[in-house]
Amino acid sequence: MDRGLIIVIAIGLLIAILPILTNIVIPAIESMVSSSETTTSITTTTSTTSSESEGIITVLKEIACSNIGSDRLEVTPGAVLVKPGSEFKITIRVYFRHSQPCPYSSWRLEYSVSGGVEVINDTGNKLVDSRTLVRELIVKANSNGTVTVTFFYGQNCPFGDKEEVNVEIYVKEE
Repeated sequence: MDRGLIIVIAIGLLIAILPILTNIVIPAIESMVSSSETTTSITTTTSTTSSESEGIITVLKEIACSNIGSDRLEVTPGAVLVKPGSEFKITIRVYFRHSQPCPYSSWRLEYSVSGGVEVINDTGNKLVDSRTLVRELIVKANSNGTVTVTFFYGQNCPFGDKEEVNVEIYVKEE
């Protein structure tokens, strides 16, 4: 009888402690996984001849990606070599870990340009599904420059602060 009572009490304590453990252990594991991810980029060299990117001589980096927190920011192309005065498209994608709208919905996507680069057209943010945001920029490059794209997580979001990538634009006279 004493042995059975001890087993029942032990099982009861285990069941009582289980929710507390899952509230501590699961977020700790998630934070370890998300903090171990780093900014990455995929580098390839390819020539393009499409009419949409007529001014692009060479795509130096196919994609620039940041995945420090739980969401992923991807920008294509990641780096280009273009003719002076040419216009080309930059596509920005944010892949959300959680369906939108999320509890931390004050997130924002911003970009800045430097050097001889200007944005001619901006489509604005378009949520194509509950976890994917797309924004397209038409950029004109008169000289070397950079487009810096930054995704800021919502206020008090526990899954990250920001994701940031730089698109390098090099101008070459032919």
